[in-house]
Amino acid sequence: MNEAAIGKAIAIGIAIAVVLSLGLAAVTALVTLIACGSPAEPDMLFSPLWLAFTGDPDTYVPNDACPLPVAAIRIADLVAIVLIVAGVIAAWVWYARYQESDQAFIADLRVRPGFATSAEIRRHLSAKAALRRAPQLRRDMTAPNATDVGWRVGASRGMDVYVSIEDSVALEGPPRSGKGYRVLISAILDWSGPLVTTSTTNDNLTATMRMRQQRGDVYVFDPQGLSGIRDTLRIDLIAGCEDPLIATQRGMAIVTGTALGRSSQNEEWAQAAGIILSRLLHAAAVGGGSVDDLYEWGSSPHAAGTTAVDYLRDSGAPGWAESLQATINGDEKLLSSIWFGVQGAVAPLAVPQVRDSLSPRPGDRVFDPVDFLSGPNTLYLIGSAAGSTAMGGWISALLDNIVEVARTRALASPGSRLPHPLGLTSMRSRTCSDGRTSPAPWPMAAAAASAPSSSSKPSPRLRPRGRVPKRTPSGRPRPRKSSSAARPTSPIFATSKHSSAPATPAGSRSHGPPTAPDTTPPSSTNGSR
Repeated sequence: MNEAAIGKAIAIGIAIAVVLSLGLAAVTALVTLIACGSPAEPDMLFSPLWLAFTGDPDTYVPNDACPLPVAAIRIADLVAIVLIVAGVIAAWVWYARYQESDQAFIADLRVRPGFATSAEIRRHLSAKAALRRAPQLRRDMTAPNATDVGWRVGASRGMDVYVSIEDSVALEGPPRSGKGYRVLISAILDWSGPLVTTSTTNDNLTATMRMRQQRGDVYVFDPQGLSGIRDTLRIDLIAGCEDPLIATQRGMAIVTGTALGRSSQNEEWAQAAGIILSRLLHAAAVGGGSVDDLYEWGSSPHAAGTTAVDYLRDSGAPGWAESLQATINGDEKLLSSIWFGVQGAVAPLAVPQVRDSLSPRPGDRVFDPVDFLSGPNTLYLIGSAAGSTAMGGWISALLDNIVEVARTRALASPGSRLPHPLGLTSMRSRTCSDGRTSPAPWPMAAAAASAPSSSSKPSPRLRPRGRVPKRTPSGRPRPRKSSSAARPTSPIFATSKHSSAPATPAGSRSHGPPTAPDTTPPSSTNGSR
């Protein structure tokens, strides 16, 4: 033990002795005041401590009229010492527990470099800070509230914290940590414009549907019946694919939403599969084909080589029939590798219930993206992200269409902003135990967020970690040459009336099948990605 440690121990001992002696002096004075009518006077600082341990009253000024009640004083001193020791132990236990508490963690965060101070919160994240941007964000409102230009995410340092409607937010946390309950649900309820929200469960729907119905129209697209709602939205993703640009965009979006499209190791195969699926969508649109035809063609290249090629040759885009025919008649190993992604994209269509959700019936109420963007309407997209019936690709195509319509409208609006901001929220989480994840990736949402001229920037949402492919603006669909009576031609979505490629992929090095997609579970993000 070095001299510094010895000196420190001596100093601590002296301090304890002084404090204890002062406390015992108060006890002695109280006892003598009660017994003799006046407090006893010590001769020195440590007289009370000496009296308590030795019982010798000589260190006190003698009082002939009333001798010191030594026994009573020592009993009182013992009780006081026990209480002091118990208090010290209790304080130490409380402090140890406090150090492990959330309050201590938050207090520690507040003093760390990089965390906002009270002045910074007031300047950048307060309600007044959100309202300062109101003239740019909400030109249609003369006296907006803070909730019209932002959403409240909580409180810090006694002030409400608001995030601007043009900011994208990623929220990361483990399962059951309150991402949806504490953040996403409040974001859905507070959003003042049109909102699209995706989830693998009906939690957000159950908690927010009635409140959103008071603001505007509510639509639920639930092809797998996870929400328990009988009559939900039906969409037709073939309608509009008469335009080769829309067919290409939609085919790539569908494949991007599959496991192959999300894999970073199979980009060339995913691109080739998206090109083939684009040809099939275009063939179904110009030839009056149905979802059943699309499933048959996507499941078998030989079936596509007959009917689909004929449709493209008769009414399709120039060169598309020859491109599809060349792929089908090419090398069998290469064909099987390319068609691997196409089969995965159309695999959910094997379930009749899923096909029904993609086949609007005559008389169904039409869902128009333009009308949807004109007010505080809500679209809930519910579906699983894993398994043979995973609808991630088809939901991606639906989202892609809505965002492209929003982008087009924003470019034609003053300030290149939508009159009503479009909100996109999603819950993206996966764990080893349940494997839950968002039903669709959000490449189009991230693209909208990065576009400087678009006002359809996502609401606070949970973003995926995946790469964001670029999207091209979609044009207006051309009139169909032939169509099925059971499918509306425009707009492409409907709801029940009862409810509110080159032959060889560029860069490919072998004719083997695509490698297995990366299945490493990502962190839970909002991420709600």
